[in-house]
Amino acid sequence: MPAAHASDLQLRHLILLCLLALASLVLACDGSRQSPAASAFSGASTAPIAQPSVAAEDLATWIRFRRTYGLRSDPEWVIGVANAPGTNNELGIPLLPGEIDRVASLNLGIQDLVPAIERYGLNFPDAYAGVFIDGPIAVAQFSSQAELHRASIDIIFGAGAPVEVRSVPYSLDELDVFAKRVDSERGWFASIGAQLSSSSLRDQDNAVEISYKANGDVESLIRSHFGNPRWMQLRLEGPLPWTGPYGLLRVHIVDREGRPIDAGVLPISKDSRVTGSFLPKEVHGMYEERRIEAIDWEVLITYVDRDHVEVSTTVLVTVPAGGVGETTVVLDP
Repeated sequence: MPAAHASDLQLRHLILLCLLALASLVLACDGSRQSPAASAFSGASTAPIAQPSVAAEDLATWIRFRRTYGLRSDPEWVIGVANAPGTNNELGIPLLPGEIDRVASLNLGIQDLVPAIERYGLNFPDAYAGVFIDGPIAVAQFSSQAELHRASIDIIFGAGAPVEVRSVPYSLDELDVFAKRVDSERGWFASIGAQLSSSSLRDQDNAVEISYKANGDVESLIRSHFGNPRWMQLRLEGPLPWTGPYGLLRVHIVDREGRPIDAGVLPISKDSRVTGSFLPKEVHGMYEERRIEAIDWEVLITYVDRDHVEVSTTVLVTVPAGGVGETTVVLDP
């Protein structure tokens, strides 16, 4: 018997065992079997009165959402719902109460399916690439034999279950190997003036996300070093930790008579070596940072004028190494 054919038979045998082991899950998932194409709202026989006061872009977004969840999506109905009272919600999609219940029910049903799909997939570590929720469906990913796994999942959960099987390049085991290889090369990152923060699996993207810090553009060096792989996603977190000198920043904020006034102050770094991760601070007359990187700072000052209008202005302050960068800003509140 050819080796490939024997391997295929072994896989089918293993899937059969999984089907038997997971058969009890079918009853537990019955509440999730309703097709997303089922009727969305049975509480109304006619659409609310339509008023053509909806932007075309919004209408297209609402229609896409409704089609995804199997809700009624003809433009007249959608516009009518948008103009009906009490249809606004945190989703940003105008929905009737019955439609909201439909969306919530589908989402809850999908969440119930995920653990069972996970248990099935873990029986095939060489191919399983994770499961995630995408709107009203659960997506199970496999790097090989996707059609065979699709047929098996249809048997377990029913052909109408909201489960989609996708073929992807890498299994979770393969992605884990890639991530560990990246972790093992922290020294190499340091050699190009970068710092590796983490390498983590991104199931939904079938990728490994590499988070790093650097003061220059090293993305092409990283990609080239690892062979420009399809599995790589890079995320620059910001510059390397500051190792230069510090100083003191002090800003006096007064009116034309020299009296201190209330203002909000925020120092902003224009130097790529410094993140400048400060929060705005409310002060009365004087702002001070006792330990701040010795660079040029653009200080944003916000105050309310006599007409109760918020006004902003900026001032450039240079903080010397080990010294004090100080200035006075005269405002006319």
